[in-house]
Amino acid sequence: MTAPQPGPDPDRIPRGGPPAETPPGESSLSEAGPKQPYDRVKRWGAIPCLLITVLFILVIVVLVILVAVGT
Repeated sequence: MTAPQPGPDPDRIPRGGPPAETPPGESSLSEAGPKQPYDRVKRWGAIPCLLITVLFILVIVVLVILVAVGT
């Protein structure tokens, strides 16, 4: 007959627990709240888009006038 296998050497067990045990979880943030869903849809409002478009057209008109006058 074979002799029963001896248990693991207590001096070689890491952190004092058997290798099959999962160590307790450690949080990286002390007071982290629940995960918020990521809102990928962030759209510009109509007024900022309209203002940028009007400003762009105004700059183009001024440049065309300056080139036509020859300044």
